[in-house]
Amino acid sequence: MDIDNDVAGLFRMNPEKSRVHVGPEFARLAASARSASGLSLNEYFDLAEALYTESRKRSAKRTPMVHPGVGLPPRVRDTIKREIPEKPGEDPIDIRWDTFADELLFRVDRDQRTLWLNKRYRKMLLGGKHGGLNDLPLLKSLLYLLVSNVFEGNHLGPKDKDNIALWQTILTAAARAERQ
Repeated sequence: MDIDNDVAGLFRMNPEKSRVHVGPEFARLAASARSASGLSLNEYFDLAEALYTESRKRSAKRTPMVHPGVGLPPRVRDTIKREIPEKPGEDPIDIRWDTFADELLFRVDRDQRTLWLNKRYRKMLLGGKHGGLNDLPLLKSLLYLLVSNVFEGNHLGPKDKDNIALWQTILTAAARAERQ
């Protein structure tokens, strides 16, 4: 920064030339300065701080999701519809039981828009209770919240495939441990 004689009484450079010291006249001039719209320097700083604070706030708006179809009780589906905006242009996800040849806990079937659950674990998870289309709503709701985003879009990306493999490994191990 070059300081010329026009501001000699307002600013003074320290001997190391690493800082600028302002004199008492500068403070008076800064306090009386006004923008073209009449804003004082303090009002300008307050406005800038408020705008910065507002820009850093996170939106409380919930991200739209694919809604569930059959497989959850109506009360749970209604709560989801009330709490989460529906992702436009996406068909609902059904959650159903099926017999698997392996021990995986679930399968994502994007073509049939279905989250399939392995019947091998159903009886154990029901704990002797009678099962039905809308059974085990807690498990199904948690799985829905976990995997619903992989039903979005036209194809599964590498990250989606890796997430499904990760969830599958951990949750299948947990289901096996629960069965023992």
